[in-house]
Amino acid sequence: MWILWTAVGIVAFLLIALTAAVVYFFNNGIVRDDKRENFYYNREHAEKYIEPEFLETVIHGSEWIRDAKAEDIYIKSFDNLRLHARLITPENPKATIIMCHGYRSSGYNDFADYAEFIYNKGYRLLIIDQRACLESEGKYIGMGVLERYDCRAWIDEINRRYPNEPLFLQGVSMGAATVLMTMGLELPDNVRGVIADCGFTSPRKIFASVMKDVFHLPPEPFMALMTLVIKIFAKYDANYSAEDALANNKLPLLIVHGEADTFVPHCMSEQNIAAAKNCEVTFISVPGAAHARSYVKDMPRCRAAVTEFLDKHLNA
Repeated sequence: MWILWTAVGIVAFLLIALTAAVVYFFNNGIVRDDKRENFYYNREHAEKYIEPEFLETVIHGSEWIRDAKAEDIYIKSFDNLRLHARLITPENPKATIIMCHGYRSSGYNDFADYAEFIYNKGYRLLIIDQRACLESEGKYIGMGVLERYDCRAWIDEINRRYPNEPLFLQGVSMGAATVLMTMGLELPDNVRGVIADCGFTSPRKIFASVMKDVFHLPPEPFMALMTLVIKIFAKYDANYSAEDALANNKLPLLIVHGEADTFVPHCMSEQNIAAAKNCEVTFISVPGAAHARSYVKDMPRCRAAVTEFLDKHLNA
């Protein structure tokens, strides 16, 4: 009998531990947290997180975004959240680029290394606050699955303001997953192409990767329960992937990924590219670049690739 009770005790302990782990990771991974300080870089903050070789470039870029003359824009999401973006417009803009930042980040962070460069090329920048970040409302981070609908709403807003003007979508990390997943929606003809830097495939796969590589824990059965909890409380399917969205996409893609990325595995961009069978894809793989550091690691190559991509597809 004691063997039975011991077995029951072990199973009960494992179930309690599993449930506690899911609650912890859900609250820390999905629920909004305004106490995070990585919204934009000042020098004191940047010195904690940015490699010394990239520090001045990132600070300059984030300050340029902060200080640029911009219009604050607000729209309503499909689920009635108030979403915010900053619109930075050059003289005689040739097109608009909708820029989607990454997980628990901001445009000040993720576009610090090339926003000014693209602006000087004559492009209007719509730098959005993803839901549950900065000035945009929302309780839960959607890992691109919910944000794809927000991105679609921003397309509509730009088209309302500037009918038929060429549009590009650009994203970093979760923002890259967002713009890639947006390709699974019906889009207007003036969307010309997508630039995605270090995007993951699906929420489930990136969470499983973090569990394995960062916490050194087996992803299952944790991810099965985590996916269910996300479905119940955050109201989205964590299995939905950029691969699903790209299967029938015909818009051209520029995919960038650092080969030393230890947060979003480099192979996830390869998997996204493999799924994009019906469109033109340009892949820039940057040796030695960590997560979201490709542009500062090899700026000449990445800037040349972005310039060529935009120029080629602007009037396609």
